[in-house]
Amino acid sequence: MLVIGMGRIGTGISDSLTDVGEKGFDIDFDPGKLESHREAGRRVVFADAENPDFCNNLCFFGLKLWC
Repeated sequence: MLVIGMGRIGTGISDSLTDVGEKGFDIDFDPGKLESHREAGRRVVFADAENPDFCNNLCFFGLKLWC
């Protein structure tokens, strides 16, 4: 699972996925948030989903989109 943005909603989604045994991958563009999320046990990396290079370099093979 890919969670883009680790604000209030993204964090809740990430935690809910973890609670049901799903392995998520979380990204956020705010470097200040990364450390606190990592300390809480979340796997968060820096990325800017609004950057065209981010989307152009993603491999969507096998990715399911839930809206």
